Amino acid sequence: MGKAIDACCQALRAGSVIYCLLFGMYSSVVEAHHSHAMFDETKVVTLEGVVKQFKFSNPHTWLFVTVTGKDGKAVDWVLEGQSVGSLMRMGWTEYSIKAGDRIRVDINPLRSGEQGGSFDNRKIFLNGVELRNAETNSASKR
Repeated sequence: MGKAIDACCQALRAGSVIYCLLFGMYSSVVEAHHSHAMFDETKVVTLEGVVKQFKFSNPHTWLFVTVTGKDGKAVDWVLEGQSVGSLMRMGWTEYSIKAGDRIRVDINPLRSGEQGGSFDNRKIFLNGVELRNAETNSASKR
């Protein structure tokens, strides 16, 4: 009976190792699936407006900005940013951007033409002061 239990335990350990290896390979594939294809990285658009909300959450941070168009109408834009971890390594916190802040941000717009884009690796000015990001590899303390 002891040999059967040992053999069973050995099989479980081997199975656990195989499971971990397969899970590790799968998770790297899942991580690699994300693409920036929805953003037109050949274009940079500068938005000026007022921050409506900043979501400091994973897997991506989100910035909601109200921009007054040339026609005088308010238009809401939704901007995707880097992960919380990436921004924290640059000194950002959930309080780095607040509702009501005046903002000027360069983005890569959505290819679809909708009011959205990516603010990854772009300059951001809050109330006239640059909030540094990945492009300059440092963040101002607010």
